[in-house]
Amino acid sequence: MDEFINKLYEKVNKEKFISEFCQLTFTNQQKKHPNIKRNARKEARYILSEYEMFLASIDDCTITKITIEHILPDSTNMDCVCYIGNLLPLVKSLNKNIKDSPVSNKITKYKSSSFRSVAEFIKLYESNNVWDESTIKKRTVSLANVFWKQIWIIR
Repeated sequence: MDEFINKLYEKVNKEKFISEFCQLTFTNQQKKHPNIKRNARKEARYILSEYEMFLASIDDCTITKITIEHILPDSTNMDCVCYIGNLLPLVKSLNKNIKDSPVSNKITKYKSSSFRSVAEFIKLYESNNVWDESTIKKRTVSLANVFWKQIWIIR
């Protein structure tokens, strides 16, 4: 079985994987994002949970109680706000108090999160004064590469 799985993995095209990963989107405001063809809420939640478990070095549990935070607000009329690179997992109580705050204010509030992925985000982007489409796309591709190289691999 391992041999079979290894052969399948070898046939996966990295560029196609990265491209498909970067096209995963989630929005709570479909009317503001009519170009979003497939709203992948479950997939986004799964990816955020997998990333959190990877960073926390946990392989024997499931994170079930997270909400999905849009770093640049979902109400923004830019489709990039729906990309995985613009999403973070948060507990409901924290997420409901953040709303559409500016990113600099959000980062201050994110510091009370115990999620490793949020701490990593703060570490990487706190000093960055710009959170825009370019930054979101770069983070999306970066996450895709982490999933390709480190998370969804044959061990």
